[in-house]
Amino acid sequence: FTDTVDVNDIIGLVMYLKGISFKDAINYINSDIEYKKSTIDEISIFKKKEVEVKTRKYLDENYLLNFKSYVVEDWIKEDITAEIQNKYDIRIDEKSERYLIPIRDENNNLVSIKGRTYKKDYKIFDIPKYIYYTKLHYNDILFGLNHNKENIKKRKEVIIFESEKSVMKAESYGFNNCISIGMAHINADMLGKILQLNVDVVLCFDKGLKQKQIQSQIDKLKMFTNVYIVEDKYNLLENKDSPIDKGVDIWLKLYNSKRKVVS
Repeated sequence: FTDTVDVNDIIGLVMYLKGISFKDAINYINSDIEYKKSTIDEISIFKKKEVEVKTRKYLDENYLLNFKSYVVEDWIKEDITAEIQNKYDIRIDEKSERYLIPIRDENNNLVSIKGRTYKKDYKIFDIPKYIYYTKLHYNDILFGLNHNKENIKKRKEVIIFESEKSVMKAESYGFNNCISIGMAHINADMLGKILQLNVDVVLCFDKGLKQKQIQSQIDKLKMFTNVYIVEDKYNLLENKDSPIDKGVDIWLKLYNSKRKVVS
């Protein structure tokens, strides 16, 4: 958010997020889907309080110079092209045996670095698969938004994945309107940024996420925008697979059969 605003009720929130008048907000709500108080109470920005600008500390760009640029051959085999890896500035930490993904906000500021271990026996030694090299004091990062914001607006659609690798893989397939949330939960800070895009939302959660969890995320969005969900109707994925993990043909089949959420 760019300013401090009093959000006292659902009408005020719609006025703020949509940039419309009180009358237009009333018409919007009346013509939209049913209001669910239980969902609204779950999200802090809907509660009576001031929405305040949050500040964070950014990393010095020179910090990246501690790690050399790198193209991960295993990722190329997964269809994440060298060109896309270079675009997202993939690096390597040979000492810790991790591939590094710089994490940037929508304004391209360096927020942290996410490291993925490439130790084959990491589970045996209880080594975390992913770590952040600096703490995220609060997580409002929509990975890929710095690169893809204009494409999202042009296509009038944002595709949301859980992982950063899924965004890079999707772009390798020509889908440059994607972001990732780094988890299976859209928090209040992310929600505000997603709604401000003012586009349709396509949710692509990993297989195995409980329907109750998926519905919880849908409920946060569907009052304000069109929501679609990509589901494995044909049982083409394995547990914990992203919808894009099995290659372009399966991804296109799943994406093209996405279901629009109906109120």
